Amino acid sequence: MSLLNLESGWKLIESEADRLEEERVSLLKEKREEELHALTAGRQSGSGKQWLLSFRMMLETVPSEQQPFLRVTLLNDMLFSILNRVTQARGPMWLKLLQKIFVDVKKPETLADRKPLIDLLSTWNGTSFSKGDLGLVRDYAMLSYPPAPLTPEILEEIHRRLCTGLLNILRLNLDCEPSMEHIVDLEENCLLAIPDIIAMHVVSAKNSFKTLGGQGKLPVKWKQDDAEEQERLDKIKEEGCDAKWVEPTKWNPEEEVAATPSKDEFNDRQTVISGLFIPRYSPKAHRRSLVISSSEKPSNGDMRERRNLLEKFFS
Repeated sequence: MSLLNLESGWKLIESEADRLEEERVSLLKEKREEELHALTAGRQSGSGKQWLLSFRMMLETVPSEQQPFLRVTLLNDMLFSILNRVTQARGPMWLKLLQKIFVDVKKPETLADRKPLIDLLSTWNGTSFSKGDLGLVRDYAMLSYPPAPLTPEILEEIHRRLCTGLLNILRLNLDCEPSMEHIVDLEENCLLAIPDIIAMHVVSAKNSFKTLGGQGKLPVKWKQDDAEEQERLDKIKEEGCDAKWVEPTKWNPEEEVAATPSKDEFNDRQTVISGLFIPRYSPKAHRRSLVISSSEKPSNGDMRERRNLLEKFFS
């Protein structure tokens, strides 16, 4: 066999493989388009109306005192936090369902057959540098969660995107085509996330009202205080004030010198005050031999005399 024939044979094999791959991609694309058309038609037919009716009933079951919070428009950060928490809580259940569908359809027997499932387990939750498969499902559902009042139409769109995201994981990551029964299981499992979204939307709206209610209190109080002060000043201008101006007294050093006691008077007062001091008994003073005997204590007559001298000097 010549090299020319060998090369042409390889080209024929390569072209045949490319043709088969193109046919497989084309069939997969047609299936997706048919499913998308069926989902779109279902939203407009009885199936879509049934989902809308279910979501409307879920919203009506919210207590009447919490109904106004459903009409609150939340920020995008709050909406993303709600979907992130819901998907993280429901993620393990969805992962188990995907494993079950993969085993039912593929029926893997060897470790090589289970490799797509092992890869999915490693990339499901993602890392600090990647969103992971669950994060992609969350972001896809986030496209249908606008900052607007919560309505049955929005809930139906979130539910549809959650189901579509999980179906794409089955087809692209696991190369698995689920049956209609499996699709119904996915829809029912995604349906369980809707009450969580409603409850968290109500709680987030309630908390945002509390935060907004506390904002601007101090500036309002400052404005109120300024208005009251201005009102008081205007009232004084209109009615006048009965206060009189009193000329402050000037400091006179001669008067201060005259009021200062002389040296002899100061010594006399110091003597009287020091004579009134009666030391007490204490163990420490006893050890130091500083105990005052009873003969050194002033008598009652001396006390009266010293008291009179105090009254005389300080009167």
